[in-house]
Amino acid sequence: MTMYEITEDMKAIYDLLSNMIDEEGNPREPNEKEMEYLQEQFNLTNENFEKKFDGYCRLIKNLEMDSKAVDGERKAYKDEMDRLSKRAKAFENRAKNIKGLLRFSMENLKLTEHKNNMFSAKIQNTQLKVEPLSTINYQKLPFEYLKCELDTTKIKQDLKDGLLIQKDGAENYGKVFTKDGELLKGVSVVQGQALYIR
Repeated sequence: MTMYEITEDMKAIYDLLSNMIDEEGNPREPNEKEMEYLQEQFNLTNENFEKKFDGYCRLIKNLEMDSKAVDGERKAYKDEMDRLSKRAKAFENRAKNIKGLLRFSMENLKLTEHKNNMFSAKIQNTQLKVEPLSTINYQKLPFEYLKCELDTTKIKQDLKDGLLIQKDGAENYGKVFTKDGELLKGVSVVQGQALYIR
């Protein structure tokens, strides 16, 4: 990756950002004082904005390249961590298998516990485990045993399909209505926005 050349007026900002590190030497977010300084740098007139626009975009692109470089490093470590996790899981599963076989032996011999000079083993109850069966019918379960979740994907799709609508006016900001005009209470939908630099 080729870094963009930073103009002199951007170097102060880049240096400030580079020096924002925590006790462990990792990058940190700006504190209140640093954020005030950065905001001052972006409080521009139209003329200054025109002059500094290119510099700000170069700075942003450099920071994004820094992020990608670190992310590449993270992915390399992740691959190694995944390999080690698989090895650890394999050993853990082997131990579980042998433990299961030891329990099988004890149950066959009608033993609930056994010990020698070094080890002791005991079959005992643990916490209750509740799992749904594949034949479960949620509609037949009492409501107090169910959890509800908002289906945000369905709301977005219904807005797209016109089954739900949003109305103009500041008083309706974020509100969602059915086609009949009934308010969908407890839900807010706002349009996200982002700045893209190419």
